[in-house]
Amino acid sequence: MNTSDLERILRARADLAGPPPADLVSRVREVRRTRRRRRTALLATAAAALVLAVAVPAIISLTGNGSRSATASPASAPIYGQQTRGPLAGDTDLVAAVRDLSWPAAAPDDRGGINVNPPLGFRHVDFLGDVEGTRYALVTGTVAGDLYAAWFTAPAGSDAAGFVLAGSPKLITGDEPAAFADTTVASPVALVVAAPGDTVEFSDRAVLTAEGRIVRTYTAGQQVDDGVAALPATPAGVGGVSVRVSRDNITAWRAAPDIDGNMSLIAAGDGSAGPTPLDDVSAQVADPRATAGAVTSEQLAMAFTDITTALQLPLDELQATLLWAGPIPGPDNRTSTAVVVGATAPSGGSLSYAMTFVNDPTGGYSSSPSGWETYDNSRPLIDRAQLLRTAVSDGTASGPTITSTLLIDPIAAPVSLRPSADGGSADLAPGVHLLDDNKVASAALLDVNTGTEVARAELMPSGYFDRYDYGNGPA
Repeated sequence: MNTSDLERILRARADLAGPPPADLVSRVREVRRTRRRRRTALLATAAAALVLAVAVPAIISLTGNGSRSATASPASAPIYGQQTRGPLAGDTDLVAAVRDLSWPAAAPDDRGGINVNPPLGFRHVDFLGDVEGTRYALVTGTVAGDLYAAWFTAPAGSDAAGFVLAGSPKLITGDEPAAFADTTVASPVALVVAAPGDTVEFSDRAVLTAEGRIVRTYTAGQQVDDGVAALPATPAGVGGVSVRVSRDNITAWRAAPDIDGNMSLIAAGDGSAGPTPLDDVSAQVADPRATAGAVTSEQLAMAFTDITTALQLPLDELQATLLWAGPIPGPDNRTSTAVVVGATAPSGGSLSYAMTFVNDPTGGYSSSPSGWETYDNSRPLIDRAQLLRTAVSDGTASGPTITSTLLIDPIAAPVSLRPSADGGSADLAPGVHLLDDNKVASAALLDVNTGTEVARAELMPSGYFDRYDYGNGPA
């Protein structure tokens, strides 16, 4: 993913989030923590005061697992620039050689990464060691007063010449952990470097409960050094991982690891962590509206990968359903497609998820993540009306984005339905309505003949965009 893709996705997410929530200040604070953005001391102090006064209960509600303390915040602790940690910390010659490695502009698979190369006198090796057959090095350096971190990897036993930059250097703060996974190595791990004395725990997946809630369970990983831990994973499995770091018995940080490598994977039908051939995805997905012809196998796989990766369940355990696919208005009159997929977990809880794709002049397409809703097990997903936001961009970071609201009839509706929409609506296909009002949070479907309400659909009440509770915070 390049910076243009990232900016475009963030813009689409912002359009979908709706009006600012009441606890906006605490959410901004959370974004600052997880995205490693620097703020002035004055803003940090003001945000902390507001969090303690009015917003901590809201944060606990958003995370869904009560892992953050409602009574105190952990003291910050220095992580970087201290004594080198790791199994190879005592190899002073190797530490010195790794410290002097050049920082190229970006790894081969990364485009648009940060291009920094800190002066040799302003670098420090914070971690060096072999973990699950790969030699990892975390090197930090200062450029113009800003702190950057770079991960390097090499086969176990390699000297400094065997290291390559993994991913791209990134701007960090000095008191927040570094969590990283390289999916290109033989045995990937989620590797975390926190402060000495910190407790590092991992959740390998999100779980969709019968009540329609996303929950996570955290357990200890492999202890590598004081404040350093790892979770062995697979290329497909590492995408479901969330990390939790506790300090003084208080959750200090929670987020997904930074990942380098190809994450375009989908859990195989036999439950193993490996890619499923794209042609097989369509064969595993129910298509009650017969709209699979409007979407490519690759696009369908992309939508379901977002589900299978986080839940770490194969398609054949998710009752995968294509709820609808078809054209949707996009910017500049370009051909755009919306794809709405659904999945029902073994618990009976279900979710629906929308992605949009817009064709570009080169014959390719760009994608935008869109609406996402969860439901309890009180009735089947296909018997529910779906209300989902969609965002269609022109594929560029600065171009226009069209935000729309889709209302989809239950599959087996006993009568013909029409939406009760204040701003009006247009039918994109039988049973699929495009609402004019993009701020609507609830919509009814009425019997065409009698006007009585047959079904109702509601958006999730929160603008929180951390769908699978990684800890990454709202958009």
